[in-house]
Amino acid sequence: LEVLKRDGITHVEPQGKIASLGLTPAEFRQVCKDVGVDLRMLRHQVGENEFHTDTAYKIAGKDLTAVPLGPYKDDPEGWNKLDNDARERIWAGIGEEAQRRLYTEKMRADLLGRKPGQGAAPFDENKDFGRDVNLGMDVCGREGKPFTEEGMKNLEVMFEVVKALAKEQGGKMVYRPHVGEGYSETEKARHEGSKPARGDDNYIDRPAKKGDPASDIGRHNLAHVLDRIQKLADSGAYVPGGDVIIRLGHVTQCTPEQARQMKDLKIIAEVNLTSNLVTGVTPHDPDNPTESRKDRLQNHPLLELMAEGVDVALSTDAHSVMNTTLTKEYRKAENMIKAFTRKDSELTIRHDGKDCTFAQLPPEVQKHFSIQRLHEATQRYRQQIVADDK
Repeated sequence: LEVLKRDGITHVEPQGKIASLGLTPAEFRQVCKDVGVDLRMLRHQVGENEFHTDTAYKIAGKDLTAVPLGPYKDDPEGWNKLDNDARERIWAGIGEEAQRRLYTEKMRADLLGRKPGQGAAPFDENKDFGRDVNLGMDVCGREGKPFTEEGMKNLEVMFEVVKALAKEQGGKMVYRPHVGEGYSETEKARHEGSKPARGDDNYIDRPAKKGDPASDIGRHNLAHVLDRIQKLADSGAYVPGGDVIIRLGHVTQCTPEQARQMKDLKIIAEVNLTSNLVTGVTPHDPDNPTESRKDRLQNHPLLELMAEGVDVALSTDAHSVMNTTLTKEYRKAENMIKAFTRKDSELTIRHDGKDCTFAQLPPEVQKHFSIQRLHEATQRYRQQIVADDK
């Protein structure tokens, strides 16, 4: 626990894991108190990951050995003769990042059953964990800043890496750029220290408004990513429906026009309903000060993505952090669909350049609105991956 705390991990999930530490619940709480672990945020960071809990015990409770950097890099025997105080002084002398590397190396060595220092190349470690293939790659950029040309070049480089891995493995790979989420102006202010966080799940106190710069940046970034993918498709580097499956994470600020482009490029939209509510990026109506979270959910572009025929994969973003499950996400989506498709519903979505109720949509578009369509899209996505993971 002390080691993980130094490494920035300060919250641990004890439920079901206390026995592996050999502690009673009361003893565990006392240990957490002694080292400053925040028990109010048990679901947040390490969460239900047994690896971290077990590693914390191995490192902090049994032996505080690690691969030495600095003067003992090539002298493991000398390192092992040092007591913990001496090691602490060396760690402090070589800086925080070096400490992070030490802990990470020790964790990997413990988990893989190797001696410290005998780490494998990243892709080899998948085989050590029982995986014969890599499934995909996730790439992210700062949501609060407009994506740059340099960033788009990086995006293209990583696409080529994924494509090469797919060819090497003889199967499909998922390429998942995180884009179009936007950010809450309140969340931005919270990070700048100008106001406290309160309200929705103690995370924000005001969601972004329609037309906020945060929403504009999300659409801007999504446009840049889609344009670059379009160029890859035009050049033949990306083949829609081919060996590289592109899944865009969030796309919360997506426009109907962008949704149509995603449909044409066979891009999967990953939708995180609860996460987008909690972080405040689902825009609300500034003319409706009493708008509830349920009302705000109807502003999410999920329905517009469905209208344009985009394959949607619901996700939790981070189920323990957001306190949700896929079951809850599908229930939310189903409620949105039911509210929109009721005979007396006055809810509208943007389609074909105008606001439309469900009754005003063409029959071929109305067919897109069912929870079964969402399940089928996710099943198609899953089957593509599972087929190459045998």
